[in-house]
Amino acid sequence: GAYNGNTPNGAGPSNHYHSELDHKAAAEKENDAILKALMADIKTIKTTHKNIGEEIGSQNKLLELLGETFGKAQGALGSAMKKVGEVGGMSSHTHMWLLIIFAFVVFLFIWFLLKVK
Repeated sequence: GAYNGNTPNGAGPSNHYHSELDHKAAAEKENDAILKALMADIKTIKTTHKNIGEEIGSQNKLLELLGETFGKAQGALGSAMKKVGEVGGMSSHTHMWLLIIFAFVVFLFIWFLLKVK
């Protein structure tokens, strides 16, 4: 027979061309699948980023409110401590001795009640 440009095993130029096209099509399919997966990942990351931003915003508002509340409480406690200090003009040592004497009197009273019964 006449020479037709094909090798005996059928791997001639036309088969090589089709094989190359099949390889390119498979590579494009694979790239499309990878791109689709990347787009899904990007969407997930965007959603997560948005949720984190909202959570940070709400946490910041809560921290501001907490700071204001502590500031008010600190002011109230400071003025209450000032008033306590002004009561009778007594020093802290005097207050301590009064507390000790009061506790002693209470214990003495309880001891007396238990003794009488």
